[in-house]
Amino acid sequence: LRIQIKARFSGLEYYTPDKEGLIPFIHRLQNNQDTEEAWLESIATFLGRIPPMKWHKEHRQEAENRLYEFSQRLIDLAKLH
Repeated sequence: LRIQIKARFSGLEYYTPDKEGLIPFIHRLQNNQDTEEAWLESIATFLGRIPPMKWHKEHRQEAENRLYEFSQRLIDLAKLH
């Protein structure tokens, strides 16, 4: 999964001006330095704005909403690229 995500979205950070949202999200998706667990936790922390171990219901909902938003934006950006 990680390899497919990296291949699909590689280089898209150069085509968006969103330095606070989409670029950091893409960088986290592309990180190949961490273990699978650390990689997923990094993405979840970004989406929920705090580490998943500290999440409450509202953090999970925010993470799900942001994942949907960023996913749609990435798909749109990939279509343009």
